[in-house]
Amino acid sequence: MPAFAHRLGVHVSIAGGIEKAVERAIELGCSAMQIFSRNPRGWRASPILSSRARLFREGVRQNDIDPVVVHTPYLLNLASGDAELHRKSIQGLSEDLKRAEQLGAGYVVTHLGSAGDRGLSSSRKQVVKALQKVLEKDSPVILALENSAGGGRTLWGVPWMRSRKSSGVRGETRGSASVLIPVTGMRRAMISDRRLRHGHWWRKWTGPSV
Repeated sequence: MPAFAHRLGVHVSIAGGIEKAVERAIELGCSAMQIFSRNPRGWRASPILSSRARLFREGVRQNDIDPVVVHTPYLLNLASGDAELHRKSIQGLSEDLKRAEQLGAGYVVTHLGSAGDRGLSSSRKQVVKALQKVLEKDSPVILALENSAGGGRTLWGVPWMRSRKSSGVRGETRGSASVLIPVTGMRRAMISDRRLRHGHWWRKWTGPSV
């Protein structure tokens, strides 16, 4: 039985095999968990062996761990003006959605990236198009978009996203956190507010159908 009355989990290591993450979550009394499915600081990803994925899914199911969240690598930057980095970011996000599905994870969480020296409006529109492309393929996995403190001209940052509106994006303030909600052609996106010091506070987008 979980050690907590409500669903609570931590980010656990996959060292030694991705199925080991489930064992670590169980040892900590978790009823939810987050992992990287691969090296968070590199582009190359080794395939997940079907045998290891099966052990992972069985461990999660047998111990009622839900939700299971896969965090994307830190290198992804959907807002980048560098064409190659932007392409690799879309590819990397798509790969993580597939890996999450293989593991039976319900969610993938990602940062939107930094606009760098580019205009925020054009970067924001670029991110929306990238997310639409990624979510074109059918998948049971829900994509969660994580906000940030706004340093380094990151998208979905508190200082500049308050009450902004543009084609395909609605930005608004909820409580102490600003959220960026893509509202065009995205039925599988949700919000991840970093309002806890060491974690995520999840909230499904329940706005109008798109």
